[in-house]
Amino acid sequence: MFAKWLLICVCAAGPSFVIGGGMGNWRAPAVLGMVIGVLIFVIGYSALEFTKTIQQKMADPVSRRAAWIAYGTRVAISILFIGVYLDIFCGAFAIGISSSVSGFQGSLGRISRGDVPASIECFQFMVTTIVQGVLLNLVLFAYMGIAWVVCNLISQHRS
Repeated sequence: MFAKWLLICVCAAGPSFVIGGGMGNWRAPAVLGMVIGVLIFVIGYSALEFTKTIQQKMADPVSRRAAWIAYGTRVAISILFIGVYLDIFCGAFAIGISSSVSGFQGSLGRISRGDVPASIECFQFMVTTIVQGVLLNLVLFAYMGIAWVVCNLISQHRS
């Protein structure tokens, strides 16, 4: 299960990772912060999959199909960089939120110049990655809900 979520999360994070890496001039603390942020999602999704509630939901063919459609679409648009605008939109909000959390307003410019300590840079990029991931997941879950409705209608029509 860990490998599945690692693959999904790494593929889905691709466009944001490229953009964020560039914003951080590919400095090690920036990359490490993004990697930690992505790994938090991998671990979280892996752990959630073991819960009774998720296992019950995934036992339902309609829910399982909707989840595969949603995650498959997200991975596909990420690999093809079609979803980059969604990543940028959510990323802009994430930068604002994470700047407020860290107390470094507009700090990505300072970070990219190396004007802040490495630990702050790592933390800033980690928080930005987590916030952006949460925002993207909210969009993904809304899309998954639509996919579920369509899959359910098709399933009922076939019955």
